[in-house]
Amino acid sequence: MVRGEHDRRRITQAEPLDKILYDYWMENDGGVNAFSVAVSQEVMDALFLGVGVDFLRGDADAEERTVYPSDSEEEDVELWSSYDALSGTQFTIGLLSEQLHRVDIGAVYRSSFTLDGDYSVEDAEGGVTEGNFEYKYPDAIAVGLEYHPRNEMMTSVSFDVIYTRWSEFESDLAEDIDFDDTVEYRAGVEHQFFDNTQARFGLVYQPAYFDEHTTRTAFCFGLGLDVVGVRVDIAGQMGVREYGIGAGGRLRWTTSIGNVAV
Repeated sequence: MVRGEHDRRRITQAEPLDKILYDYWMENDGGVNAFSVAVSQEVMDALFLGVGVDFLRGDADAEERTVYPSDSEEEDVELWSSYDALSGTQFTIGLLSEQLHRVDIGAVYRSSFTLDGDYSVEDAEGGVTEGNFEYKYPDAIAVGLEYHPRNEMMTSVSFDVIYTRWSEFESDLAEDIDFDDTVEYRAGVEHQFFDNTQARFGLVYQPAYFDEHTTRTAFCFGLGLDVVGVRVDIAGQMGVREYGIGAGGRLRWTTSIGNVAV
């Protein structure tokens, strides 16, 4: 799999002044790939149980830029990061019920897992920080349903709720991490055309794990294509997040993300 991602964020002080604080760009190549082994069994009529294990491996390179307005006293920042020999293992167990007409209901539990590897960060002055890291990611529980309006239409409508125990996150690079557990809501529509092209649209409501009262609302869109026998998935996301700062002020964080997977 080959992946690339572009992330742009604009941080704006919405109150008391509508003022741009800075722009942030990130270009990311690579990532963590999951090599999965799974088995499933129909335990009752139209009720399926599945168990899987994901072997996580990968490498990633990222370039980050923070650009301040011309009237700011802050200096622009540019960083190059490299993450190598990423490794971890995660277990998953799920249930799927197809007992209702045109409605599928599922639930899944994803175990906590540890991701470790090596990192290197270089700044614009040539300073380099290197070392290894170990992150312990929390477990998560998700439930969802998928509705198929008509047999003749290859369209599905889905809704998911995901609870993640971010309060259990640990890192050997930072102390006193105080994350909040989150409940995330997702809704989406997928339509498959007769040439196997898939169009996808969705909405996400996502509280931030660093502050459960800070939420992000995002619109997602995607396209799945078969190009000369190769599957290409293109996706994008546009979101807005607002949160309060001292003296009644508020910050607005707008995000646009593009992703291509082959």
